[in-house]
Amino acid sequence: MNHAIRYCLLLLFVAVTQPQREGVTLVVTLLVIAVGVEGLVRAALSLGAIFGTSSFLWGLTVIAAGTSLPDAFVSIRAAQNDDDVTSLTNVLGSNIFNLLVAIPVGVLLAGSATINFLAAIPTMGFLSFATLVFIVFTRTRLELTNREAYVFLGLYGIFLLWMILESVGITDTIRGI
Repeated sequence: MNHAIRYCLLLLFVAVTQPQREGVTLVVTLLVIAVGVEGLVRAALSLGAIFGTSSFLWGLTVIAAGTSLPDAFVSIRAAQNDDDVTSLTNVLGSNIFNLLVAIPVGVLLAGSATINFLAAIPTMGFLSFATLVFIVFTRTRLELTNREAYVFLGLYGIFLLWMILESVGITDTIRGI
């Protein structure tokens, strides 16, 4: 067969199968993530039962961090590629998706969701505070300095400490956990 014809057939093969391969890759990757998240949730809740701590603590810490790791990897890769805006907007978009899609779809599938108002308000207050700090830090060009990044890590450390102290009963600002 003529090299030109072979080359054209090869190009046609690649052009036709590339979207199919990418589609299969996407579906397989989503399945792996779904299975991994299910395993993460089960393991974290089991550890909570073993240690006698609330699912509230494990949900706000281990499960939240574990399910956010893909966002962290995307943001890190984007930052390494000098794509700072994508690094930050990925996280913002993910949080908006979680609030406006993941929670409502979970409620629709489960039939209802009971939210302990006394537990939700202090944590929502911390989320609002962290959001306000983020707005102040990124008010120009969506850029964070190293110092500001350390402030955020410190805030998360404070949040983790607070949740642990609440869960083991040392502090009692969140009622009902």
